[in-house]
Amino acid sequence: MVGLLMALFLSIPAFAPAAEINDYSKTIDELAQLYERGLSAWQHYQAYEIQAKKENLDEMARLFAAMAASQSVMTGHFQRLLVDLKSARKMCLPHSPTVGITQDNLRAAIEMELRETDVSFPNALRQITGEGYSQAIRALQIAIDVQRHHREKLKRIHSYSGHFFGALTAKFSEQKPRYFICRQTGAIVLDKLPSSCPVRGGTTSSYIELVAFESDKRMMTCIPNNQIL
Repeated sequence: MVGLLMALFLSIPAFAPAAEINDYSKTIDELAQLYERGLSAWQHYQAYEIQAKKENLDEMARLFAAMAASQSVMTGHFQRLLVDLKSARKMCLPHSPTVGITQDNLRAAIEMELRETDVSFPNALRQITGEGYSQAIRALQIAIDVQRHHREKLKRIHSYSGHFFGALTAKFSEQKPRYFICRQTGAIVLDKLPSSCPVRGGTTSSYIELVAFESDKRMMTCIPNNQIL
């Protein structure tokens, strides 16, 4: 999993640095919060994957791993922007994620994603728009488009995560979904790539299939903002 995440981060084209650094204090603050939450989500999804494997729910584990990889791409954008803005803020994470049984973890993960889609990303975009840092505005707009692309699928899965969780896991085990993830945006496509990217349009050459991977066992506690995962 470490190698996959490294490949995903390194494949992200760096945003061009601003020609002149103005007062982007709100932008830096919002990006820092998004970065910290993104890394925390990534850490949780890694732990959820491990827990699902312990429960012999291998297809649920693969879903969490795909979510972690998608999160790493979006978080990588925020990290690079903070570097471009020369932010000196140090990013700290909880010492360990909160992990329950897979059924509870699935609900928690999807609710986390839906909050980002419906609340956190749109609010952050409103906060930074006035400062006019175009690279950050573009990154957030792409993140919102990606999350909206995932939204309905996640809501359908969430609707089965209560009393119908057994049926959900049985369906996943039978169908064994394939996951394709965009190395530039973090968008996930299931089973078969379409003729064009559902988020950006154009070709799907930036998508890679997640076939075999295992969790990163590191427990990340604090990551300098000039370090790539």
